[in-house]
Amino acid sequence: MNPAYVQGIKLAQSYHFASNHPESGIKFEVRLKDEAGQPMVTLRFPDPNANPWVRHRQLVAAQWLGFDQLVPPRPGEALPAPNQAVKTVVIWDGGADMNRHLREVPEHLIPRDRPVFRPTDWSLLLARSYVRYLCRTHGAASGEFVRRTRLPVGPDVLAVPEAPPGTYEDLVAHYGDLPR
Repeated sequence: MNPAYVQGIKLAQSYHFASNHPESGIKFEVRLKDEAGQPMVTLRFPDPNANPWVRHRQLVAAQWLGFDQLVPPRPGEALPAPNQAVKTVVIWDGGADMNRHLREVPEHLIPRDRPVFRPTDWSLLLARSYVRYLCRTHGAASGEFVRRTRLPVGPDVLAVPEAPPGTYEDLVAHYGDLPR
């Protein structure tokens, strides 16, 4: 609700320009492979050479890939029912470096010493469908989906003499080799 004086001076519209929104720090690439598993081409998104409308759509798709969800560990030991498999969950697994890989682990073996994340179901669906589309378009057999995320740098970095290691590095998340 705008006050009456704002309408009188013709400022009642709340304008939102795309220039006011910086690009997100999320990019992704798809490495397409042929039947023998040999790399064919690597496609990077958002494409800097794409027209503005296509680039905007690619930026929106990239933003949907950036949401990961926390996986809480089970509060106790879980035993499966007789003749049933143990429930598993897909998590991002990686060491101290900035590379993460998807790994399916039994629910009771989720690490408890650190926060564990997984991609959302929507981002997994988006990655699979985009690889399937690109494979069909370029005649590839499979594609490796890789997300690169630049984590935001907080203002506290200005107060320390040297930035902590890994502050300006990309977090690389490998969704794996997805079939056509």
